[in-house]
Amino acid sequence: MSEGGENGNEALAGAAQEDVDAEPEREAIIAMAQAVEIAYESDDDNDDEAAAEEAGAEEDAMSCGDAEAAEKNESDSSPAADDAFGNQEEDTAADRRSSTKKELTQIIDRWEQQQTQSGYDPVPTLKSLAEIFEREKDAYMRKDPDPLDSRHPYRADPSCQYGLLLKLLFRKDVFMGKLLNDYLRENYFSRQTISRSSLELNILACRLILEIMPGLETTAVFQIANDDGTINRIYSWADDSIEPLQSYATGLLAEAMEVSDTAINYRDQNMRLVPKMIKRLHMLLAISKSASADHPSALNYSADSSASGGLLCWMACGNGASAPQSPQHNGSGIASSNHGDASNMSILFENSRDAFYKSRYYKRMYIPLHPPTADASQKLIMRFLTSLGEYQEFLAMAFENVMQLIFGYLENLDRRDTCLAYEVLKYLASLLCHKKFALEFISHGGLELMLKVPRPSLATTGVSIAIYYLAYCEDAMERICSMQRPLISELVRYALWILGRCHDSSKCHATMFFSLSFQFKVILDEFDAHDGLRKLYNVVSDTLNELLNGGRLSYSVVIFQNDSDNDSDINDDVECASRQMVRHVCVALKRYMEAHFFFKYNSFLSQHYATSTSPSSAHYFNQNPTVAAKLTFDQLHEQIRTLQEHTSIRGHWQPVDQLMKLGGISMLLRIISFSYDWLNSGRSETVRSALDALSVCCVIPRVYVVLCERIQMLDKTTTSGFCSVLGAAAGEITSDAEVLKSAMAVLCHCVCSPIIRKDSGSSLIN
Repeated sequence: MSEGGENGNEALAGAAQEDVDAEPEREAIIAMAQAVEIAYESDDDNDDEAAAEEAGAEEDAMSCGDAEAAEKNESDSSPAADDAFGNQEEDTAADRRSSTKKELTQIIDRWEQQQTQSGYDPVPTLKSLAEIFEREKDAYMRKDPDPLDSRHPYRADPSCQYGLLLKLLFRKDVFMGKLLNDYLRENYFSRQTISRSSLELNILACRLILEIMPGLETTAVFQIANDDGTINRIYSWADDSIEPLQSYATGLLAEAMEVSDTAINYRDQNMRLVPKMIKRLHMLLAISKSASADHPSALNYSADSSASGGLLCWMACGNGASAPQSPQHNGSGIASSNHGDASNMSILFENSRDAFYKSRYYKRMYIPLHPPTADASQKLIMRFLTSLGEYQEFLAMAFENVMQLIFGYLENLDRRDTCLAYEVLKYLASLLCHKKFALEFISHGGLELMLKVPRPSLATTGVSIAIYYLAYCEDAMERICSMQRPLISELVRYALWILGRCHDSSKCHATMFFSLSFQFKVILDEFDAHDGLRKLYNVVSDTLNELLNGGRLSYSVVIFQNDSDNDSDINDDVECASRQMVRHVCVALKRYMEAHFFFKYNSFLSQHYATSTSPSSAHYFNQNPTVAAKLTFDQLHEQIRTLQEHTSIRGHWQPVDQLMKLGGISMLLRIISFSYDWLNSGRSETVRSALDALSVCCVIPRVYVVLCERIQMLDKTTTSGFCSVLGAAAGEITSDAEVLKSAMAVLCHCVCSPIIRKDSGSSLIN
């Protein structure tokens, strides 16, 4: 009995000690929850005002590149007054740009004069520079640039001050060397025999590097960081440090992991860090969701000890922990780490409360890094996870609890603020390249949830990437095509909306989605039912007009350099992007026509050879095909010849009729003609795809007339479509053998088409 009594006393003492140790954690959680609750309460008070400011055409205009519509709706004054006001605004903007440029130059000059002095403190310089670049980046992001455009900001928008200032800063090699090396050292001041912590300097250095990262050559930057051990130091900050250093370090790692060699070299560190980052996201999301719940009393952890203890245990052991241990059992180090997590998050949510309403309007276009908020931390963590999402070794971690995390971020989105949803969708897209994850995502209702993402919004760009990766997985698309027809129809409508309304990068992803999914009959039927061919034609028509207006410029691969940028390089960037768009559309048109041809040929076989025992017909015939078979070049053109023999001279075929009505045949011939002057790497695929689409169209004899029509060239001369095809067959455009074969096929289907054809019924016509 005495032994049992002693054990009981020890247990009571241990429990009492656990309560004492957990008290600081509870206090941190309570403070954090109160900060979040206040932030969301202030948001609710201003919801009506924010909604009024963003109502009408301005809401649609500021998303997906429609800023011009907003400017048009705001012009109510007379043209003369508008011109005067516009000139005044331009003068003011020019003065501001000149003042900012002068300020930056003065700061750098002062740094160059003082940085060699003993005991120099670079903190004020870094702080001033960070504030300048944050201000200019904010102005740049208000223009709603393409979020997937990885070019230097100056190349994407030569008029932006942000890009110009980046160019000026990068010319200062000595300063950049110090910033990327010395100012990221934890012992910067102690090496100069100064008794002072380098923490503030490290935070400001990370903050400034993240702000100027769009103009940096990532490979070169992190190669230097790898050589001097900086990346290992950044890992330690991202793993366990105070805010905002922890979040900023995570953002730097996200950029570093975009370099595949760096990601491979630091595989072991990533294996340890990824689970911690996923757990941290769960914690941030859970607290945010609790704060926005209908019953704020759920946040009163002090009134409900079980709720407080439950969240503390969850923070200590993760979302899936069933029996969390006490700090004594886990070790004192874990207890202090948990308290640090709670304090860090309390700081983030406190900053979120202060910055929430002030940045409400522009927040839906980007999340500023300063002040460090919960949203900024989540954004940087998700970028780190996204950079590693495609690697197979991290897939098991994603299967544990990432699906629930993604769904949590995508539920009940507010169209005014989808920045985090955009980052989540990019992370999702990186995981969808794994077939197993894509199938799980669909089976759990992920597609339905993704199609509820509001449009227009920033997150729509993320949806375009996700549906492209889904289409890339044939098993996933087969699963989607077996779902209810209204869901498939909504998917096609969503993709077509992106095709006509979003940034160029989103249009490319939507075009590639259709290229990969046209082989599925249900997608093809829905595409036609929603006038998809016209919308696809509009994309390439607008792009061709941009190329024509740009003149005859040759493409060259341009890499940003510190001291050489000119207008021709920028024009080359625009031309390159336009030609890539033309290439994607030509591939899509080719696959569209080939898919239609497969189903038409299958229908022809069902009428004429259903009872035949011929091996050739049995090989291709299928009673109810749902997926277009992949045919070789020879098989396809043999079948085209067969259909030509059984197609009337006056025959019609809806896909070809629609393409001719839109002017698509002439457009394909123009692309072939203009490609003589193109030197980009995708030229061969563009020409081959255009020729293959024309080959299928040759089933209908009326196409031959269009091939003989005159086409105006870039030098204002005219030529016939046949001349362009002959030039391609002769190797004048490119010596690629596949292009020559495709051009010869078009010529054969035109010149060597059957002289005797079957008219309607069984009669023959010469």
